[in-house]
Amino acid sequence: MTDPGAPQAGDALHAEAATPAPPVWPVVVAVYSMVAAGHTGLGMTVWLAINPAFFLQFAQAGQGIAPWYFWHFLTQVGLAALSPLLAGAGLAMLTRHWLGRALHLVWAPAAGALAVAGLVAGATQAPEHFWEYAISASVKSLLGLAYPLFLLVWLTHRPVRRQLELRNADRPAYARPIWPTVLGVLAILLSGHALGDLVQKLCWAPGRISRTPLGWMQGYWAVNILASLLAVVLLAGGVALRKRRRVGIQRLRLWAVLMLAALLARSALETIAYRGMQLQPILHAIFMPLLEGAFPVFLLIWFSRPAVKEEAARWPKSPLGNRP
Repeated sequence: MTDPGAPQAGDALHAEAATPAPPVWPVVVAVYSMVAAGHTGLGMTVWLAINPAFFLQFAQAGQGIAPWYFWHFLTQVGLAALSPLLAGAGLAMLTRHWLGRALHLVWAPAAGALAVAGLVAGATQAPEHFWEYAISASVKSLLGLAYPLFLLVWLTHRPVRRQLELRNADRPAYARPIWPTVLGVLAILLSGHALGDLVQKLCWAPGRISRTPLGWMQGYWAVNILASLLAVVLLAGGVALRKRRRVGIQRLRLWAVLMLAALLARSALETIAYRGMQLQPILHAIFMPLLEGAFPVFLLIWFSRPAVKEEAARWPKSPLGNRP
């Protein structure tokens, strides 16, 4: 005879089933923060490494540098200097450590202030080249302002704070793999940045092309714009992947292959255009595609893993779900 007051096995199973699954958004925020920090920090580091003469010009209070670019450079250096803080915040958020929220809330106001400074400088420092400089700088600054504003709003939301107080050790494991959600949202966010970058290029590319006598360089700008247009494929793939549709993997694979081809073509055209000239542009043409090609290469490798293929085999074939 069992004790009616004693806990039963079914009670434990019911309690486990009643416990809500851990939210996925901390992983998404953590991954995006680390990717953004790596892209900003490494991009500026590589750029400064292959343009050492710029330090001399910059040390002379911007002599020989357009005022707009001078202030734009200041904001970009500031964001790059903050990138280790953002990377640390992402790592802490990945483990649900309280520092993850705290460091994000330290980084967000600082990065937001730099984005606003870049927005003001871009809108006021280049009236003679309004479309080429002011509009493109404003678009870049608005894109840089979006993530800090999101963090300031999201991480101060009371239900979000309560979710972060729960440690992974106190929560059940995810019922199914979360990589489709993480990679899908990441692809959507990166496509937004790419489309914003396309707006920038459409603003300043006509002026750059008209002032460039080199035919190869004009081809470089054309390929550059086409590479940004591929963001539409990236966006479609991210949306389908987040919904766990096989077509999402197909679209992202297509985007990765086309993006790598565009990066190779752009690098080749830029190298040919600058042949016989200074070494810095050639180094730029070599090293920057390596940074931009990291995500496409990662996707191709990730989707070729047996465990990923096994998980994707359970998803609906149709983009609309279980419809034929």
